[in-house]
Amino acid sequence: MQYLTEENVELLDHPPYSPDRSPNDFFTFPKIKNGLRGQRFQSPEEAVDAFKNAVLDLPEN
Repeated sequence: MQYLTEENVELLDHPPYSPDRSPNDFFTFPKIKNGLRGQRFQSPEEAVDAFKNAVLDLPEN
């Protein structure tokens, strides 16, 4: 802590745990990952498009 203070490093607090955010991380991302598993992309843009389509294909509930 002394080193960080001497170097004028600004410390940022972690946001408090929010159960409202946890279900998205826990349930949504594995479904997207499984949907994209095994695919190969020729460019980063192609990967982003596939991710967007996978998100849009998920049911809202």
